[in-house]
Amino acid sequence: MATTYNLTPHDIVYYAPNGTARNIPPSGTVARLAVSSEQAGTVDGLPCVCTVFGALSGVPADVEYCDILIVSSLAAEAVADDYPGVTVLVPDTGPTAVRDGSGRITGVTQFRLVQDALSFERAAAAERKWYLV
Repeated sequence: MATTYNLTPHDIVYYAPNGTARNIPPSGTVARLAVSSEQAGTVDGLPCVCTVFGALSGVPADVEYCDILIVSSLAAEAVADDYPGVTVLVPDTGPTAVRDGSGRITGVTQFRLVQDALSFERAAAAERKWYLV
Protein backbone atom coordinates (compact mmCIF):
# COMPACT_ATOMS: atom_id res chain seq x y z
CA MET A 1 0.00 0.00 0.00
CA ALA A 2 1.31 3.44 -0.93
CA THR A 3 2.43 5.86 1.75
CA THR A 4 1.65 9.57 1.41
CA TYR A 5 4.46 11.93 2.42
CA ASN A 6 3.84 15.66 2.88
CA LEU A 7 7.34 16.98 2.22
CA THR A 8 6.38 20.62 2.83
CA PRO A 9 6.73 22.46 6.15
CA HIS A 10 2.96 23.07 6.34
CA ASP A 11 -0.18 21.12 7.08
CA ILE A 12 -1.99 20.57 3.78
CA VAL A 13 -5.76 20.82 4.16
CA TYR A 14 -7.66 19.25 1.29
CA TYR A 15 -11.34 20.21 0.93
CA ALA A 16 -13.38 17.56 -0.89
CA PRO A 17 -16.32 18.57 -3.11
CA ASN A 18 -18.74 17.56 -0.33
CA GLY A 19 -17.05 20.04 2.04
CA THR A 20 -15.21 17.55 4.24
CA ALA A 21 -11.64 18.44 5.09
CA ARG A 22 -8.65 16.08 5.21
CA ASN A 23 -5.54 17.31 7.00
CA ILE A 24 -2.22 15.96 5.73
CA PRO A 25 0.42 16.88 8.32
CA PRO A 26 4.08 17.43 7.41
CA SER A 27 6.09 14.21 7.35
CA GLY A 28 8.99 15.70 9.27
CA THR A 29 11.35 16.49 6.40
CA VAL A 30 11.07 19.08 3.64
CA ALA A 31 12.08 18.38 0.03
CA ARG A 32 14.36 21.26 -0.92
CA LEU A 33 16.80 22.21 -3.65
CA ALA A 34 20.15 23.77 -2.86
CA VAL A 35 20.12 27.32 -4.21
CA SER A 36 22.93 29.71 -5.04
CA SER A 37 23.33 32.88 -7.05
CA GLU A 38 25.83 33.77 -9.76
CA GLN A 39 26.62 37.28 -10.89
CA ALA A 40 25.00 37.93 -14.27
CA GLY A 41 26.18 41.46 -14.93
CA THR A 42 24.08 44.59 -14.99
CA VAL A 43 21.01 45.82 -16.81
CA ASP A 44 20.75 49.60 -17.07
CA GLY A 45 23.23 49.86 -14.20
CA LEU A 46 21.27 47.47 -11.97
CA PRO A 47 23.22 44.46 -10.62
CA CYS A 48 21.71 41.12 -11.66
CA VAL A 49 22.20 37.52 -10.59
CA CYS A 50 21.08 34.14 -11.93
CA THR A 51 19.66 31.57 -9.55
CA VAL A 52 21.34 28.19 -9.77
CA PHE A 53 19.53 25.15 -8.39
CA GLY A 54 21.57 22.29 -6.99
CA ALA A 55 21.04 18.99 -5.28
CA LEU A 56 17.73 17.78 -3.89
CA SER A 57 17.53 16.96 -0.18
CA GLY A 58 14.86 16.08 2.37
CA VAL A 59 13.26 13.04 0.71
CA PRO A 60 13.07 10.19 3.23
CA ALA A 61 15.24 7.15 2.54
CA ASP A 62 12.28 4.77 2.94
CA VAL A 63 10.30 6.15 -0.04
CA GLU A 64 9.18 3.23 -2.19
CA TYR A 65 7.72 2.60 -5.63
CA CYS A 66 4.14 3.97 -5.90
CA ASP A 67 4.42 6.19 -2.79
CA ILE A 68 2.83 9.65 -3.00
CA LEU A 69 5.04 12.69 -2.40
CA ILE A 70 3.46 16.12 -1.87
CA VAL A 71 6.10 18.76 -2.50
CA SER A 72 6.55 22.43 -3.40
CA SER A 73 6.42 23.60 -7.01
CA LEU A 74 10.14 24.36 -6.89
CA ALA A 75 11.10 20.84 -5.79
CA ALA A 76 8.56 18.94 -7.92
CA GLU A 77 10.57 18.39 -11.12
CA ALA A 78 13.71 17.39 -9.22
CA VAL A 79 11.74 14.89 -7.13
CA ALA A 80 10.16 13.44 -10.28
CA ASP A 81 13.58 13.15 -11.94
CA ASP A 82 15.29 11.57 -8.91
CA TYR A 83 12.41 9.27 -7.90
CA PRO A 84 10.81 7.63 -10.93
CA GLY A 85 7.95 5.36 -9.97
CA VAL A 86 6.46 7.62 -7.31
CA THR A 87 3.50 9.95 -7.63
CA VAL A 88 4.50 13.62 -7.25
CA LEU A 89 1.79 16.13 -6.30
CA VAL A 90 1.90 19.88 -5.72
CA PRO A 91 -0.91 21.66 -3.83
CA ASP A 92 -2.79 23.81 -6.36
CA THR A 93 -2.69 27.26 -4.76
CA GLY A 94 -4.26 28.99 -7.77
CA PRO A 95 -7.82 30.29 -8.05
CA THR A 96 -9.37 27.07 -6.71
CA ALA A 97 -7.55 27.33 -3.35
CA VAL A 98 -9.61 28.11 -0.25
CA ARG A 99 -8.67 31.46 1.30
CA ASP A 100 -9.57 33.32 4.47
CA GLY A 101 -10.83 36.91 4.62
CA SER A 102 -7.28 38.24 4.33
CA GLY A 103 -6.56 36.19 1.21
CA ARG A 104 -4.29 33.68 2.97
CA ILE A 105 -4.60 30.10 1.74
CA THR A 106 -6.28 27.81 4.27
CA GLY A 107 -6.61 24.75 2.05
CA VAL A 108 -6.75 23.34 -1.45
CA THR A 109 -9.43 21.64 -3.50
CA GLN A 110 -7.04 19.90 -5.90
CA PHE A 111 -3.41 19.06 -6.57
CA ARG A 112 -1.23 19.47 -9.65
CA LEU A 113 -0.08 16.06 -10.89
CA VAL A 114 3.61 16.26 -11.80
CA GLN A 115 4.28 12.54 -12.09
CA ASP A 116 1.95 9.55 -11.81
CA ALA A 117 3.43 6.28 -10.53
CA LEU A 118 0.71 4.38 -12.38
CA SER A 119 1.91 5.80 -15.70
CA PHE A 120 5.22 3.97 -15.11
CA GLU A 121 3.32 0.75 -14.47
CA ARG A 122 1.23 1.18 -17.62
CA ALA A 123 4.34 1.98 -19.69
CA ALA A 124 6.15 -1.08 -18.31
CA ALA A 125 3.14 -3.29 -19.06
CA ALA A 126 2.90 -1.92 -22.61
CA GLU A 127 6.61 -2.53 -23.14
CA ARG A 128 6.28 -6.12 -21.88
CA LYS A 129 3.32 -6.65 -24.23
CA TRP A 130 5.30 -5.20 -27.15
CA TYR A 131 8.10 -7.72 -26.58
CA LEU A 132 5.59 -10.58 -26.55
CA VAL A 133 4.21 -9.74 -30.00
